[in-house]
Amino acid sequence: MRHPGPALLLQRPDRPTTINLKTHVHTRPVGQRPLVELEPTDHPLALEQRTGIALDRVRRIAETVLHPSTDNA
Repeated sequence: MRHPGPALLLQRPDRPTTINLKTHVHTRPVGQRPLVELEPTDHPLALEQRTGIALDRVRRIAETVLHPSTDNA
């Protein structure tokens, strides 16, 4: 089942803002997470959801999230 979803509110320093990026939420059977589908736009996150993401990009994101910079200490 597909439901119009709320706007995505996710902020990461390596991406343009996602404030008001529209979504559709697809419910799934009990015990499974819902599927969140971004509306087709030219936003990088929406593009990567539609066309895929390069493994190198996944590595860079993981490094940023798992090992944040301590330069500002």
